[in-house]
Parts: sequence; structure tokens; C-alpha cells
Amino acid sequence: MFRSPSPWPALALALTTLLACDARLVRHDDDSDGSLPERDGGAEPRDGGAEPDGARPDGGPAPLDAGPLECAAPQVVCGDRCCDPADAIELPVEVLGAEGTIAARDVALSAEEASAVAYLWMQVNNLGYENKGSVRINDGPWIDLNHDTVEMHGPERRRGGMVHGGHGTIRFRLPASGFRAGDNTLAFRFNTSDGISIGYRVVRFQLLDADGRDLLPAHRFFQVDPADWEPPIDTPEAIAEGEALWRSAPLWNHYLPDGRTGRWYAATLPAARPIRAACADCHTQDGRDLEIFAYSNESIIERARFHQLTEEEGRLIASYIRSLSRHDERIGRWGRPWNPPYQPGPAVAERPVHEWAAGAGLEAVLERDEDMLAHMFPDGVSEESVAAYFDSGAMEDHTTLPIAVQLPDWKHWLPLVHPMDAYAGDGFYDDDSVEFNPTRAYAEVRAFFEERPASERSADELLRALNRHWRHYRLFLAQGSPSPRHWRTRDGAAHTRGLGGAGVPMQELAATSLGRLLAVKHFELMNEFGLQDEAVRLFDPADQPIARQWLGRDYQVFELPPHFTACFDDTAECQHFQGQPIETGHFESTSWYHLQLVLNGGQGQMLHNSPVDNNYHPEFILKASRSSGLLEPLRYYSSINAMYQTRTWTGATNPNDGRGFRIRVQGPWYFLAKEGDAARVHLHGFAPGEFPALLDEVSPGLTRWTVDTLFRQFVREVQRPENDLDGWDRWLPGDGFSNVLDPIDKDTIIDVTEPVRGQQPLWADHTFWAVGLAGELGVGCDVLDEVIAWAEEAWPRIDFARQRERFTAWVALREGPEGMEALLGNEGEAPRLEWAVNGGAVAFEGTQLPAGEYAPGDEVRVRLTSDAGCLPAGRRVAEATRTAE
Repeated sequence: MFRSPSPWPALALALTTLLACDARLVRHDDDSDGSLPERDGGAEPRDGGAEPDGARPDGGPAPLDAGPLECAAPQVVCGDRCCDPADAIELPVEVLGAEGTIAARDVALSAEEASAVAYLWMQVNNLGYENKGSVRINDGPWIDLNHDTVEMHGPERRRGGMVHGGHGTIRFRLPASGFRAGDNTLAFRFNTSDGISIGYRVVRFQLLDADGRDLLPAHRFFQVDPADWEPPIDTPEAIAEGEALWRSAPLWNHYLPDGRTGRWYAATLPAARPIRAACADCHTQDGRDLEIFAYSNESIIERARFHQLTEEEGRLIASYIRSLSRHDERIGRWGRPWNPPYQPGPAVAERPVHEWAAGAGLEAVLERDEDMLAHMFPDGVSEESVAAYFDSGAMEDHTTLPIAVQLPDWKHWLPLVHPMDAYAGDGFYDDDSVEFNPTRAYAEVRAFFEERPASERSADELLRALNRHWRHYRLFLAQGSPSPRHWRTRDGAAHTRGLGGAGVPMQELAATSLGRLLAVKHFELMNEFGLQDEAVRLFDPADQPIARQWLGRDYQVFELPPHFTACFDDTAECQHFQGQPIETGHFESTSWYHLQLVLNGGQGQMLHNSPVDNNYHPEFILKASRSSGLLEPLRYYSSINAMYQTRTWTGATNPNDGRGFRIRVQGPWYFLAKEGDAARVHLHGFAPGEFPALLDEVSPGLTRWTVDTLFRQFVREVQRPENDLDGWDRWLPGDGFSNVLDPIDKDTIIDVTEPVRGQQPLWADHTFWAVGLAGELGVGCDVLDEVIAWAEEAWPRIDFARQRERFTAWVALREGPEGMEALLGNEGEAPRLEWAVNGGAVAFEGTQLPAGEYAPGDEVRVRLTSDAGCLPAGRRVAEATRTAE
């Protein structure tokens, strides 16, 4: 049986007011953004936005997949019991096919239930544009689904909603009337295609009363079990014919009639016409992706019809796909179309590696960044646990660490157009004189792996073969350009010849499709040839390769979002596609960057910028946080930790070749959420110190402990023998900035919080800034003194020691069952504490004020006077105030 974890937790929705995000970790300009209202009951969430922003209906929706029970046929799993499918509501509702397709479900209600219905709640996959779908209750009017008719959950809404938003699956509710006692029909309609889509899937739905409570218990629903599917035509002849069609059937780009064009953001897709690509060209070559992600027979048939094959041909292709899991134990229906591939979560550890692609499911997507805390610090947050977590000598498994990011689902991996069709102009794609050609490279890399198993090859052989394949995609667009910039090239022959000089929107569509194809073919190679667990065999155990890790030293999946493929004019600036909201562009880039970290963080196979480009992975967490208002400090600092851990390895023999310590990305300014390039300041809309301070809103003391520990990691790394300053290259005119240090005779510091384009590296300037700000955050004098000593050796003409004037005492309050605890930093040998409650002094001098000294709602204040000799006289007193809960 196909199984999944238990249903998502319960949620009661307060339906009288829209969410007012007072929001510590959710910020946006418009509180009336259509988000769902705040839920009743329970304490206010710390981040202010994820409780109702990620609200889930109360207990009623069925599990995403069949539950842990096994029921004897013909019964099915219905929540916590077995039931007759005729007595329950089948999920998902697949609304797939031609425009106007309708799918319906019957819902029986008692008179009491019918009169209580106030809202219809839905979770829908691939509702990617407004008015794509409609819903009707009984004989009532069709209600179009758009941003005006629904109240959408905050994460989905703030990342784009129904405008090809960052979330492939979205949740929302709409007012519902017209239900009656007895039988009811709930109908869903697919209205119009954009020339890409054939519909959507209702993963779950629920009826809510006016107080947000579920009216339909979990046992009223059942999820179809893909394990029960059979080939529509189960004969060897039909399966063979289906495979032939999969590999070579002539297709059209879409099924829109009467010369209608399609659309993707600002791009206009051509009217219906034949294409050269076959199914196997854009998918995995054998179609295993459709079996692994459990695309239904109906969806395969309807997609074949979309490409203007017949229904019978679609049935034959579906028969072939269904047969794949019979012959290869590494192929099975483990995922679902709405579950993002490789979504990280603890459940991944329970799967064998060949099932890893299925991921941990949508249920593993955290509702808010704050929810990472318990996974990062399972034994609680303390100075000691933070120091243990941020350890460059350890290795965190990011395949199991859940995040508050819904990664792209499989349809967002698949190319919108194959390069053989996109770049066919002037015979460019078939020109044998063109050096880089993805199709040719793909044939070569497959021949390499088919010749001899990967298990019989060395790491060097495998990495070189994968690199040769990757180069043909990365450099394809740059060919023939006088100013090549890999994916970002604007004037290469692929554009001038292959695309015929098409406008920017089509350049973006073609380029992101090429990036998607690279991701799909990497997926194919890793899964088909068993490369997902080879790192443990191939790499030094000291580098701590993990059990689930893609092989390769190159970028594998993150060269497809806007940061790489929306760079063809001066307006988007690699931030978003034309016509795409900037918050969606930022989220798309950060989600693909994070997926690369999940797939292959570089353990044992690190290059200067790859396989994770740490120049930009942290940056886009900051950018996505700012543009959406959904702030992610824990994911940011977890990613900084991953960078330090993966770059501390046996291949790190010097700081100059990019394989080891890289000052550009490992400098201490990153601990304070700033990049080292000051040309645009690169605080991404945050004030200095604002972003790291968010950690304290998650857990008191976390900001200081995290930044302090990261500075200690920096000191450990720069003090390694291989990173000795005498062996560090210095910048010379014409050099890049990434690895070299500023000239040793540098004697001037600029303010890096002001936009300035440096004529040489600004690492000294950023170090100076970082030490000062860290001092104000209460980072330990001892570690900052070590950084100052290193910096003064690196740049002896600069007076870094004057930043000691900014060192300060630090205190924070944390409430626990025993009382209010004072957390101290730079307190010295004999600190003095003065406590007050509601302004009145309390005769107590310890570090934890007993709970009996105050009541809920009281204002508790503590004043620390430090005797630390490292602190200036005016910075030895610190105060903290907290309202008792």
C-alpha cells in the first residue's frame, strides 16, 4: 500500500477579521492582503504570520496519501479506518483535459451540517493563473477562482498566488452557500488553458462553519492508492507500442484551437504547430519520472491529447509507463504530482535512496521559519547547543532538515520548450560546427554510463563525464558572443540565429527551459544509473559525504530560475522574469538554490563556487524575505553553517584556488546578513543588524549566541595552517576579488553601508564594519580580539583596534517555568544584576528571578553592570525588559 504520515494538524480559523500581521517575522506593506484570518485559541505565534498565514483546517482533511492502515479490497483507507469507497469522497479531484472539463464529487450532509456551512476550503495543485478554474455548488452559479474571490493562505499569497506563483500547490477558502440536507454535488471546472496546462488537481477540500471548524471528518475521504493502478491495455504488444510512441510519436506544442496563442508571464506562445521533440526528450528518457511521481493514467492520456495524439495513443503510452515499475525495483509510485521532489524532512531518512526523489511530501513543509528551531536544536536552545550546531567540523544532513519553503513540484522541472524547437532558426541547433550542443552532450554522457556501471568507475572519471555534459548547457547561449556571460549572454548565436532575435520574454522562456532540461537530465542520470549514493563510496570519510547525495562538482538544478535566465535586459536585472512579480522571482531563485543544497551540498567534491553557489544562496534568502515579508533567519543561518561545513574538507589546501576557504563568502559580514560587495550595499533592504536581530524574536539570546559562534568558526578557519596569511594571494590590478585579500599596504577604510564600487577588494573594510557591529551585539570580547589581531596582521596600516570602542555588555531575558532568566554576555568576573517588576525594585541578585516574584502581564526588567576590562567605561551597563506570560 502507498503510505504517508498522518494528516496535517488541526486548525480553527477565526472568520470575523482578516489577519493583522503584527508580525515579528512576517512583514509586508499591506495588512489586507487577502490572507486567511488568524486562528482562534492558543498563544500568539512568534512570527505573527505563519499561524494563520499557513493555517490548516481543523482535523478534517484526509491524509495527502493513503494512511498507515492496510485495508482488504475493495475497502480503502478513510482517515483512521477502512471503508467502502462508495461511502466516501475520493481524492484527489483531477480536473484535467480539454477546456471546459468538469469533475465533481458528491457530498452528503445532514440538515445540521448543511445549515452550518460557511466556507469551502481547498488545497489545489497547479492553479497557476487566475480564473483557470471555477467551482459550483449544486445548481448554483459557477464561481471563478481568483485573488478577488478567495482568501488565500499567506505564504502562497505573498509569493505570487495564482500568477504562476512560487508555490505549485496553494490553499485558500471562499464563501460557500447553497448546500442542502441530503446529497450535494460539488463541481470543479477547468476553464481555459494557457497553452501549457491541461488543468489542475484538488488535493483536498473541506467544508468549514463560520468559526472555521471542519464539518467533514477525516473518515469521509479517501486518497486513491497509486499502487492499485494497472496499464489501461495490459498486453506486451500495447506496452511496446506505447514505448515507441513515447520515444518518437510526432507531437504538437498544444491543443488550443483556431490559431490561439498561449502565454507564460509576458511571453506569447506560438499557435498550435508541430514540434520536433518527443516525450522522451523533455522527460526522463524512459518515462520513469511519471511513474515515480505517480501521474495517473488519466493525466497521461490527457497530456497526450494536449499534444494532439489520440486518446488511444495516450492509453498506449500510459500502459507503457505503468509497466515500468514491474521490471525495475528502483522505479515505483512513491511520489505524487503535488509533492515536491526531494522536499526535505525527517521522513526522508526512512526511505531507501531509490525512493528519495519522492521527498517528505507537502506535510513536511513547515508553516514558518521559526518551526525549524526544534529541528536545529532538538535538545533546546542554549549557548552550548548553538555552539554545537554551528560547528564547521560537523556535517548537517539537509535532506532531512525541514524548511518553510515548498520546493518546486515536478511540472516546474519540465521544460516549456525543448532547445531543439526553441533554437531551431537558421538550422542553428543542428549545426555540427556549433561547439556546444545539449542533445549531443546528452548522447555522449549516456553512452559513458551505459558502457560500464558507475560502481566500477573512479570519482575522477565520473566527475569529468558529468562536467562535460553540464558545460554544453552552461555555455550553449554564450557561443558566438563578443561578450559571453554563460546563461546571461544576450547576443550569442543561439539568440541571434536560433531564436531569430526574438524579444526578451521568449529569450527568458527558452533559456529557463534549457535550464529545466539540464535539471531533468541530471535527475535521469542520478536515478537511472544509481549515482545518488555513490558519494559515500567515492569520497574521503573525513569529508563526511552523506548517504543521499547527488554526484557532481557543477551546478545541477539552480541555473534555471530568474537569477540566471532573466538577465536579457536592464530592467529585471536577473531578479524576475518579465511579467513575474518580484517576490515570485526571488522565491523561485531561493527555492532552486536551496534544492541544490539538499541534493548536493558539495561534501567531498567542492569547487570554487559549486555545486552550491554560496555567493548567492544566502543573498536570495535575504531578498525573498524582504520582497515577500516572510522572514527566514533560521534558514539563512542554517545555510551559512552548511557553507562552512562543506568548505571545511580535505581538499582545502590553500585560500587561493577557491576549493577551500573563500574570503568572499566566508567573511564575517555574512554572519551579519551582508554580502561583501558594497556596490549596492547588499543589505537587501534591511538596516545594519536588523536581520540577525530576528533570531532573538525566535528565541531570546539566539542572535548573540549565533553570531558569536560564527565568529569563532571564522577564527578557527583563518588560523588553520593552510590559511596562513603569508601564503594568501594579494589583489593586483586585473585580478578578481573572490579569493585574494586587499593589498597589504591598504590604509583607508570606507563605509560599506553606503553604495560604493571598490576598485579593489573591500574585505578589510567589511571586516572593520563587521567587528564593530558584532561588538554592539555583545559578541564576546575574546573572539573579536582574535579577529582584530588577524585583521591587523592582514592589513597593518588600518587601526582595527578602535572598534573596541563598540564592545558592549549584553543581557537578554528568557522566561521559563521556574522564572525569568537573565542571559549574560561580556559580564566579567563579578557582574551585578538589578531586577525590577513594573518599575519597582526587587531584592534579588541572581540570574533567574523566581516565578513567584511576578505575575502574567507584569513588566520585568533586569540591569546588568559588567566589570569586564575589555569594555569601554560607557558600555558596561545593559538592560533588558520582558512582559511576563
